[in-house]
Amino acid sequence: MKSLYYTANVTRIYRHAINTFLNGGDSNRYRDFWLNELDLVSHRPYTEDLFNEFNNQTFDGVPYIKKTLFMGYCVDQQKNLVKVFNPIYKGDSYQAIYPIVHNHIHDETVRVVDIIVDDASVSMAQPNTIATIIFDKPLGQWAILRKRL
Repeated sequence: MKSLYYTANVTRIYRHAINTFLNGGDSNRYRDFWLNELDLVSHRPYTEDLFNEFNNQTFDGVPYIKKTLFMGYCVDQQKNLVKVFNPIYKGDSYQAIYPIVHNHIHDETVRVVDIIVDDASVSMAQPNTIATIIFDKPLGQWAILRKRL
């Protein structure tokens, strides 16, 4: 029941951590990045006590921590097509995250310059649509867009 964003971000961090360990890399170099990224997906509070996680509270009463909102992902970088999951507004800035390849973390902030739907410029891309979105810099293939809350 996890979102595409949750699955993609957790997988990219775990894959990078595993590759770092297997290749004899310096895990201390990336530790803060990994922990920060894992904290940015919706989750219940992390704990080190598996059997008494929340001081005898029922699990149902523990709220989720949500620091980002999954906005969408790039479906075609050549045509600037984005599958939209939450409203995306012209002029707003979002974080684009990418798979980590050869220890290169390419995450960046992008700003929406224009949104085109049915050959017309609009101020907002609607959820559950695929919109042409022009950013201030090229959006790479596999980019996932999120907004910090």
